[in-house]
Amino acid sequence: MGEIFLKLLNLSITASWLILAVLCIRLIFRKIPKWITCLLWGVVAIRLIFPFSIESGFSLQPSAEPIRTSTMVEGELIPYVPSVDSNIGVVENTVNPLLAEAFAYQETESVAPLQIATGIAGSVWLCGMVVLLIFALVSMIKLLLCVREAVCYKENIYICDTVVGIFTSDAELIELSAKGLRIVVMFFPIIGFQMVTANFFQSIGMASKAIFLSLTRQMMVLLPCLIILPRFFGVAGVWYSMPISDLLASLIAGTMLVWQLRKFKAQA
Repeated sequence: MGEIFLKLLNLSITASWLILAVLCIRLIFRKIPKWITCLLWGVVAIRLIFPFSIESGFSLQPSAEPIRTSTMVEGELIPYVPSVDSNIGVVENTVNPLLAEAFAYQETESVAPLQIATGIAGSVWLCGMVVLLIFALVSMIKLLLCVREAVCYKENIYICDTVVGIFTSDAELIELSAKGLRIVVMFFPIIGFQMVTANFFQSIGMASKAIFLSLTRQMMVLLPCLIILPRFFGVAGVWYSMPISDLLASLIAGTMLVWQLRKFKAQA
């Protein structure tokens, strides 16, 4: 288990360098095309998925094993004493002696301190993964039990009043939430258009318009509706504030998109 943990740790460290490089590229070149950004994050995904590394003198982390399970002391290779291989002299000269001192052991000892430390860390990691998998499995089963009574509304759209039962067992609250959900999702099919339009303006370098569209739905429209409508319609005003904000935000996005496309056509 300790060897597996060290292998995963080394893979995570090398992938972290690549993630940091992508973030720096995105910070410096903010207007690069979307496909290049997707390509960069695709490289990161590949690096996280494949459990092997290719060593190169031109890579961000030339060593595929930045944390080794052995160290070199006066020309002698000592196993089970960790060392850092970063190709940075200052780091190695500072950290490696400390590691050699902390994980030193006698040959007469049956188990080295490194084996104990990595074994404990690997066990903790494995227990955490098992807990997460069990939680995900239980959540999925609970969700399937709740939505098995769903009724097909049209095409791939289903209505299920008991889906709120995932979060509460209060029958009155479930009934109230089921009614509210029908109202809230009223204009969900068109809100994707508003989000895509905001991304469109961002991709053509009009960041101010993209920010404006991003703020219209959740702040500029929704907040005033939440303040005004409940005064006249009570709790129903809270529910109706959300589809109203979705609708108005989509109309604003559509108006801005049509105006911008006409402007492009006039300039052509």
